[in-house]
Amino acid sequence: MQEDDYQLSKEELRDTKTSREDFKKLPKYQVVCILDNLSNAYNIGVIIRLCEAFRIEKLYVCGDAPDLSNWKLKNTAVGSQKWLDIEYIKDTNEVIKSLQKQDYIISAVELTKNAQVYNDTKNIKKIAYVFGNENFGISYDVINCCNNSVYIPMYGMGNSLNVSTTASIIIANAILELKKTN
Repeated sequence: MQEDDYQLSKEELRDTKTSREDFKKLPKYQVVCILDNLSNAYNIGVIIRLCEAFRIEKLYVCGDAPDLSNWKLKNTAVGSQKWLDIEYIKDTNEVIKSLQKQDYIISAVELTKNAQVYNDTKNIKKIAYVFGNENFGISYDVINCCNNSVYIPMYGMGNSLNVSTTASIIIANAILELKKTN
């Protein structure tokens, strides 16, 4: 590393960002995140921050999730929630059916018998991902409402990743794929 290679300060980072007014006008990526019965406020807060960072279109929080005013959720989201379109809807299937009518492909992020590796999905213009409860995953009823299932291969002894880690991998990959086609 060179001497002039250093971590940017907050002020330097702000100088590289779009203004707040211009940011509101930027188009969102046609990626939607659906949280189905997540129970951990920390996980929801991390996913809010993730979705805002990647400028996704919308985040749906469904089922028996902590309230969006939960202090742990808000503390973890670090203010990102004010820049992201977030909606709470009780019924996950209602959200899925509505998005399908708008030509979204809905992918359950769940290891099922017919699941594809998450990065095998190419050339999709509008996509929504469903992430399930930390302990129980996505319900059978919700999986059956989705167009397909995707999973992240595991090469260690563990069988799963934390839902916010999983969302990070899936959303980052989706945005990279969309940017290739634009």
